[in-house]
Amino acid sequence: MKSSRVENSIRNTIYALSTQIFSMLMSFAVRTVFIYTFGKDYLGFNGLFNNIFSILSLTELGMGIAIVYSMYKPVAQEDHRKIAALLNLYRTFYRIVGFTVAALGLSLLPFLNYLVSGIRDIPELEIIYLLYLSSSVISYFFVYKKSILIVYQQDYISSRINLIINSLQGIIQIAILILWHNYILYLIILILAVFFDNMLNSLYVDHKYQYLKEYRSERVDKETKQKIYTDVKALFVSKISSAIVTSTDNLLISAFISTIILGLYSNYMMLINVVNVITSRILDSLTGSVGNLIAVESIKRVYLIFKRVWFINYWLVVFSSISFFILANPFITLWVGKSYLLSSGIIFMIALNLFMRLIRNTFIMFNNAFGHFVELKKKNIIEPIEVQQKS
Repeated sequence: MKSSRVENSIRNTIYALSTQIFSMLMSFAVRTVFIYTFGKDYLGFNGLFNNIFSILSLTELGMGIAIVYSMYKPVAQEDHRKIAALLNLYRTFYRIVGFTVAALGLSLLPFLNYLVSGIRDIPELEIIYLLYLSSSVISYFFVYKKSILIVYQQDYISSRINLIINSLQGIIQIAILILWHNYILYLIILILAVFFDNMLNSLYVDHKYQYLKEYRSERVDKETKQKIYTDVKALFVSKISSAIVTSTDNLLISAFISTIILGLYSNYMMLINVVNVITSRILDSLTGSVGNLIAVESIKRVYLIFKRVWFINYWLVVFSSISFFILANPFITLWVGKSYLLSSGIIFMIALNLFMRLIRNTFIMFNNAFGHFVELKKKNIIEPIEVQQKS
């Protein structure tokens, strides 16, 4: 019997939240052992390299969002041929992106010393960077199949797989840190976790939706492809805007202040990510249902659901931002000591930035589900200009 949108939304939300809470506890345990094993020198690498690959991910152009949006209607109509054609386009494009990110990432290798400052020389810096690069590149060759789980409102499957992989990853990494103090081996486990997470999702999708194999050579018609490319142009502007606003902080802190300071900042970012991920996962678990809702229901019904989701998101964001401002420094003090603290003024700005970013989540989700990418193009051009002027 087919599950309703409400049932799928509730199930996806429960799985997403429970998985995320466990993953955060595991990440916290791993980070605690990491800090006491390596200290401040290595702490900034994760934030720095993740920022680099976040900027390199601009080569994705927003194609994933555009294709997922294009799938909602054919899924509602059970048009297997078109779904497979869209996924085939997604696969081809993401393979190109994977190779492009690898090439761009390798081209940055000679300039690493200009991005890292304020720490002792680390001979294996290039190896560490290449391992982070590998982790980023690998995901592009498998992750596209997760889109099928989103549009079929089956996100909980991905959550289950992620829970198992994260558990094993955390346990093994803690053992490596305690027994061998080996950062390289620690990163190799990260790469394997990314690989197996995406591989297991891929195998499940192949087994569950076997029509994808039948239509493996199916191609998207010109009209659909043109619509996707139009959306991608608008989404690319959005991605550049987002990268300028949110993905350059760590690079600037590391290069012009200190990679050690970046390490301190990254502890607060870990707490921010806890809040960000929880609120985002709640909304992400509703994305497939919202897309289906828009495809088959009246605009009046859609607006009613929008207001309910907005209400939930608003109070989540307000509570989270205030709680972060009040509790961040006491928590850091209890966790790793006063030497890892930042000033209360900086904490206030981080909390304000958290509020401003998360309050938009509902609008972004419904905008993506409606496919209103071109309409926001002007806003995405203006936003980073205003941010740079204010800074």
